[in-house]
Amino acid sequence: MKEKGFMFGITPVVLLILGGLVVLVFSVGSGTFLEISEGLIDVGEEEARRVHRRFKYPILRHELPEEGFPDEGSGQVVTSCRSIGSEGSYQLQDSIECPDHEPIEEFRGTLDGRGHEISDLNVPLFEMISSEGTVKNIRVSGVDIHQEDSAGGLSVTNQGTVERVHVSGTVQGGSYVGGLTGINSGNIRKSSSTADVGGTINVGVLVGQHTSGSVINSYTIGSVKGISNVGGLIGSGSGEVDKTYAASYVDGSTNVQGLVGSGSANSVKNSFWSTDTSGILPEEISGSIIGTPKVDEAMEDKEIYVSTRTDGLEEPWDFDEIWTMG
Repeated sequence: MKEKGFMFGITPVVLLILGGLVVLVFSVGSGTFLEISEGLIDVGEEEARRVHRRFKYPILRHELPEEGFPDEGSGQVVTSCRSIGSEGSYQLQDSIECPDHEPIEEFRGTLDGRGHEISDLNVPLFEMISSEGTVKNIRVSGVDIHQEDSAGGLSVTNQGTVERVHVSGTVQGGSYVGGLTGINSGNIRKSSSTADVGGTINVGVLVGQHTSGSVINSYTIGSVKGISNVGGLIGSGSGEVDKTYAASYVDGSTNVQGLVGSGSANSVKNSFWSTDTSGILPEEISGSIIGTPKVDEAMEDKEIYVSTRTDGLEEPWDFDEIWTMG
């Protein structure tokens, strides 16, 4: 088994200690990068070369500090997670902490975070986001979730619409575990996860099992560890995946890949995963490779996302409205 991986944060000057590694995350000038210094354990020469570098992968444009949200939202103002009901329209006007939250069983309304964050969750915000539910424009930060069964940083199950949501922290569970949601049959847009995720079967940094619906214009830069059906973006599933990437450390035993651990390669397009960061080489994969593997040097080059001469790219990514280089 491989050593525990690392997390990536798009935040200014943060000190993290991960498995004896001292991690400094800076936001500098036009790009965000991760620098990892050797700490109390010997990570090995090969591992040290892999992590002692700067990462400038694409990020979603709305994650830039200068990108704002409307001054006035709509719906009831949320002052604590207890303010959110199972239906209706809600908005955040400031960031809130929810350390003693009980998951909302079925959310059928709209929650607009307007760029603010909900932090300190030790259970998912929602048990289920129904097909009528929408959650958007929110950061779910510093989650510390440990469950026996399915788990997700935002929800256990999503059947609705999730757009412009970012999750960070730790999510641990059994089967069907994802940094954002454990099981997805809805539509996930312009969302990301930098979480550390662990489970047994169907485990991914963004989604555990993607049964149907779509995951579009989304990415992960985190770590995931499981036994079977383990992926840097999605653990397993055959739903639509388009214009995504995973630069996440991946550790598992069977059906382990850098993007989607197990599923249909035909349902994934215009999507990439890092062989350097995942620690997985294409020749180690039995069966179809899902998504297009690339080394870090290539993934840090904007050209591979916009030039249809790129292997695995049929349609250019939108770097005017949706993406920017980190």
